[in-house]
Amino acid sequence: MYAIRRTLAVILLVLVFSAAPIFLKLFIGLPIFMILLLDYEEFCFQSKMKSGGQQK
Repeated sequence: MYAIRRTLAVILLVLVFSAAPIFLKLFIGLPIFMILLLDYEEFCFQSKMKSGGQQK
């Protein structure tokens, strides 16, 4: 799973800094960004559950 996240992150960075049209950047980059964001939220949720829930 780490290799997939790393690959998606590299693709997103290359796309952001490429000379592609804005429409293409949004069309390809937005789904990749959403996948990475959902994976990060899941990681944070799992980390909270391992540490005993919400701690303030």
